[in-house]
Amino acid sequence: MPLAPVNNPDMTHAAPIAAPESDVIVIGAGIGGLAAALRLSAAGLSVTVIECHGAPGGKMRAVDSPAGPVDAGPTVLTLRHIFDDLFTAADARLEDHVTLIRQDVLARHFWPDGSRLDLFADEERSADAVAAFAGPLAEAQFRAFCARARRLFAAFEGPMLHTADPSVPALAARVLRSPRLIADMAPHTTLAASLARQFDDPRLAQLFGRYATYVGGAPGRVPALLALIWQAEATGVWVVEGGMHRLATAIARLAEERGARFRYRTEVARIDAGEGRATGVRFSDGTYLRARAVLFNGDPRALATGRLGPDVAHLAHVTLRRADLCLRRGSRAARPATRGRALRDHPERAAA
Repeated sequence: MPLAPVNNPDMTHAAPIAAPESDVIVIGAGIGGLAAALRLSAAGLSVTVIECHGAPGGKMRAVDSPAGPVDAGPTVLTLRHIFDDLFTAADARLEDHVTLIRQDVLARHFWPDGSRLDLFADEERSADAVAAFAGPLAEAQFRAFCARARRLFAAFEGPMLHTADPSVPALAARVLRSPRLIADMAPHTTLAASLARQFDDPRLAQLFGRYATYVGGAPGRVPALLALIWQAEATGVWVVEGGMHRLATAIARLAEERGARFRYRTEVARIDAGEGRATGVRFSDGTYLRARAVLFNGDPRALATGRLGPDVAHLAHVTLRRADLCLRRGSRAARPATRGRALRDHPERAAA
């Protein structure tokens, strides 16, 4: 039985109890940790999930309001087939656990001058809307942008998006088979610069520059390749009835049904390792849990800075160099995008 049932995740967690060895300990019940826990438990492994908060989901969380729970993280679902595959791996169906409502309008955009542009699930409707908004040249440029995003997404989906170990050689081989992809990727070009070349109307460049915010960046500092995110949205956007946190809860419940154990309000103090593999974790109260493997679904800098012990500090050392680089460059994270977007007067600074 789970140590802290998902159907009552906000209950006060009792003092930790000594537990038997697990095949896998998953640290963090964000969406990555939940997906791993579900796949591993469905495959017959004993899995224990450790989460410091009182509910699953990580950034996919809800906050209370007078109107009821409100999503504080992602608000819509894209790439639904990823979640369909996840539930299928556990001999279940996504639609039996959450209610998904497909959106006809992908996003609605506003400008201070009163202009407005809706983009739709139907590309032809979007192209017509762009033509009405900014003229026939903008429509042609939008269609070219869509075609480019499709090519990039098709090239990256297999060797990069759908593999546990992304392969640069596999991607290089894919590009060599289709040399046009080199121009599509626009290497050494920022998203802002690429969009400025693709759209004469700065409002459209501003609009698609928002994809930089998906990785906490700004259009002038992230690679042009991020434009392929448009294709992920264009293939469909869904709302989860009741909020995206319902999806996290559904995955956690299904993982429990497949045998995973969840421990909420539990802090991990260190990860122990020896002879090239993890051996267990120690909680902040001193309790120790053995494991044959540990999957960390948290901030990798916590590993690199030694917050989880010296045995694993070498695993994410590259994050220290990247953080130092961002500080020296003065990079700053952008505000997260929302589905209804009010865009400012200065397109070049809109997503910065």
